[in-house]
Amino acid sequence: MAWGALKNKTMLEANPNLVNYIRECRDSGFEDYEIRIPLVENGWNLSDITRAFEAVKKEEEKRLKKKLVKDNKVTYVYKNTFTIHLDSEVVKIIEKRAKKNLLTPVEQIEDIVRRSCVCQKNKQTSAVDNVDDIFLKLFSRKNTGRPKKK
Repeated sequence: MAWGALKNKTMLEANPNLVNYIRECRDSGFEDYEIRIPLVENGWNLSDITRAFEAVKKEEEKRLKKKLVKDNKVTYVYKNTFTIHLDSEVVKIIEKRAKKNLLTPVEQIEDIVRRSCVCQKNKQTSAVDNVDDIFLKLFSRKNTGRPKKK
């Protein structure tokens, strides 16, 4: 193998320690921007961080990919994929927010959707408050907004 090919191959590979760290942080519930910011602050090169996140993403894609064979045709189907169309103004806002959080726009959208689902799940599982004080019940923020139609 020529030196140039070996050099290019090693330059494209992600740091395995960084990849393991990212996997552990994600498993612990940290968001991507919460992982990236401390890495940058502790002197990690941004290109190394990006390469490690791409490696983790490729691993996840391999897990999500299914192979279907119909009529001798091989088709790959990804679980949990969506296509959305956004207005150009919304895209600009998401790009700005992603840049601030050191994420790609796709990662930022995933983060927004993930947080929304977690918040919705928390709302559904929270028990109804039994408030003894009528004053607190009347002025609570829980009952604000348009009344529900029956």
